[in-house]
Amino acid sequence: MTKKCETLNRLKLNHGGIYYHRDLLFFLFLSLFFQSCDEASQGCRNINATNYDVTADEDCEDDCCQLPELKMQFSHKIEQRVGGVDTLVNFTYNTSYILPASITDTFSFQKIKCYFSNFRLIDMEGEEVQVNDRLTIDLEGDEPDSITIVDDIFLFDAGSANYTLGEFGEPNTFEGLKFTVGLQSELLTTNPEIAPANSAFTPDSLNYEESVGYIFQNYVFFNGVDAPDLADSTVFQIFEPVEINLSTNPFALVSGFDATLRMTVRYDQLFENIAFETTSISDFREKIVINLPNAITLDSLDQN
Repeated sequence: MTKKCETLNRLKLNHGGIYYHRDLLFFLFLSLFFQSCDEASQGCRNINATNYDVTADEDCEDDCCQLPELKMQFSHKIEQRVGGVDTLVNFTYNTSYILPASITDTFSFQKIKCYFSNFRLIDMEGEEVQVNDRLTIDLEGDEPDSITIVDDIFLFDAGSANYTLGEFGEPNTFEGLKFTVGLQSELLTTNPEIAPANSAFTPDSLNYEESVGYIFQNYVFFNGVDAPDLADSTVFQIFEPVEINLSTNPFALVSGFDATLRMTVRYDQLFENIAFETTSISDFREKIVINLPNAITLDSLDQN
């Protein structure tokens, strides 16, 4: 029996089965309001979904439930000396910076792009939890001819803030986050021309070059105070994956709400011990790999 029928029957019982003339209009109204006791309402009955319908009698036929999405929002910061005081300011492209430890080493960046992948939330028992989304990618000249992976890969850009990792299911409490700056080795043979749509593997990706393949980290900067169009750029690329392991105060993902992990990238820490005028490309690569795990922090979790 549906919830509507149960409500109507309870109202009838409250009158002891006796109908008074003054109640006639009331019951006519109830009949019109509830329409038919034979029609059950459909909706999402998954309590973890963002569109959970507490009034639904049956599950929707078209799998209408929408699970919460796990997102990331980055703040891009760099420490600068302002009025004799070291101050955190927003990091932006094509802006001249000088690190507080230096006096003359001025630089500006035109591009910082990196592949982020393999995100794992760490629960209070140390278990790793990933998003639900999966992506099947065709491989060329390998066995097997395809691979199915967690679809949480995105192309990080120092000029962008917001990214979506995918859907998550059961609520839980977590105390850490792990991810990789780079890609799984199996994906390096993926031809971007046959890659799935709406993935990080697109033909026009700025982190793919036909001669070298997928570039895990790609940096383009200019030395000195000259405008970028008046100076020669320096390009260095990193093909070594870097593992990031962040600990934080425990935070809970609750049912029915999208979640956003608030992150900060400190570019003064990323470029620590780098002299832009004199450091060789090989030293750039080495120092970035060393500095990167300390340059990213997990600040907070928001749900709405």
